[in-house]
Amino acid sequence: MASTREGRIRAGKFIRSLRLKAGLTHLKFAQQTEIGTYTRISRIESGEDRLPPQSHRAAAKALGIPGTKFAKAMLYFYEPEWFASLFPSELSTLLIDEEQSPDQ
Repeated sequence: MASTREGRIRAGKFIRSLRLKAGLTHLKFAQQTEIGTYTRISRIESGEDRLPPQSHRAAAKALGIPGTKFAKAMLYFYEPEWFASLFPSELSTLLIDEEQSPDQ
């Protein structure tokens, strides 16, 4: 399993790729999700901070991804042990589409 820092970095790359695909600036994304300032979005995308759980639904909507898929992805990145316990059969399958992969 990835470290906490590695998970935050991977989540940040995933969020950034979706934000860019949606054509949103840091500021617009921050406004749509009520996360705060655009600098907080930058910190989330760089792995210095994590997306607040109360913002997941608004973030999924702003990014154009189904809420349950986004929530599973965040759980996978931020809490891999919980993900493995809740979704053991999904560990070997891709959570996200190849073009949205945070590793690209």
